Amino acid sequence: KHIREALIQSAQDLGPAGCDNAYGFGLVDAKAAYNYLTEKGCNFTVGETLGGCNQCQECSSSPTSSPVAFPGCPDDQKYFKLSIVTDDYGSETSWRVTSSTNNNIASGSGYLSNNVYNERHCIPNNACTFEIYDSYGDGICCGYGQGSYKVWVDNVEKGEGGGFESSEVVELCAITPIMPTTPAPTLLPTPLPTPAPTLFPTPVPTPLPTPVPTLAPTLSPTPSPLTPPTPAPTLAPLNPPTPAPVTCVTVKIDILTDDYPEETEWNILDKYGNNVASGSDYNQRTTNYSQEPCLEVERVYTFSMSDSYGDGICCGYGNGSYKLSLGDAIFIEGGEFSSSIQHKFVLEDQDTVLVDHSTCVSDTVNGANQAHNIFKRVIGEKCKEDQHCSSDRCGGNGICE
Repeated sequence: KHIREALIQSAQDLGPAGCDNAYGFGLVDAKAAYNYLTEKGCNFTVGETLGGCNQCQECSSSPTSSPVAFPGCPDDQKYFKLSIVTDDYGSETSWRVTSSTNNNIASGSGYLSNNVYNERHCIPNNACTFEIYDSYGDGICCGYGQGSYKVWVDNVEKGEGGGFESSEVVELCAITPIMPTTPAPTLLPTPLPTPAPTLFPTPVPTPLPTPVPTLAPTLSPTPSPLTPPTPAPTLAPLNPPTPAPVTCVTVKIDILTDDYPEETEWNILDKYGNNVASGSDYNQRTTNYSQEPCLEVERVYTFSMSDSYGDGICCGYGNGSYKLSLGDAIFIEGGEFSSSIQHKFVLEDQDTVLVDHSTCVSDTVNGANQAHNIFKRVIGEKCKEDQHCSSDRCGGNGICE
């Protein structure tokens, strides 16, 4: 029962939120299940064996039915679910749920790197704020890993993300608009009663004499002016218009392929993990490929270079290289690495670029030739020479025999 519960709690949800007839509880993550059992031990409480999606009471009975709330929560509470994929620094990630009175309702921290965690809790109905934190201030995606999070309340998705800085907030409660108050209608005053008429005889009025009308004097017309007025002169502007500011700068990326161009891939991500430029699917050996994307100024970017075989692009099988240029000035270049390498840089303006050399993270070794001896490949894996295989036999099709 405990192993079953660990597999359910650590599975990566697929398809609609929760268990469904198409994907069940999702994709099994054996490592995350092992970590769950290591953390919880074997004495935690588990439910009775029900089978299928009934084992997960918070899930709907069929994929076409509407999702229902977790029956185990009281009427004054709601079902909260959180899925977290940690980045390369899982210990920096923490979260909490607070109520409208700022009371701490639920929280989590102390996560391992590059793992999937699923949290499930019954929380009060006035618990309206979810906050996720990164203690280093670079979020959980995408500079150091592809972390992410997703939040549900009563199986309704409330938010997701990963590309933030120090923290991010998701509102868990629906916001009810405040309707204006309609004023009470104003009553019309009640008219006073009309007094009864007096019955005395009414005297006949004496007619007034009709006055003789006085004729108005006839005025002579005013002649029109002979000369039209002179319009005021229009003054020319003293200052020339201000030119539009530069919003993006052209950066040239040159990729010189080695003897295995199909293994080469690169991209440029902004600070939020958005892909702003990339290149792959190269098929010509020792050929220079160029791109010139226009990147926004005053932004932080990460240039990543990777080789799928793990021997870089120089110098064991060809003299490949990569270069990033601003005008005629090269500000990033290289070629010797194993699987991947990263460079961070900032475009200040069209003439200035700042490179953070402390962030040139890679698994570089002293030359590509030494990279071949890092590990031996087993039968059925890709190879280039006999020495790459544990059997010391690399077949003509590039597969260890």
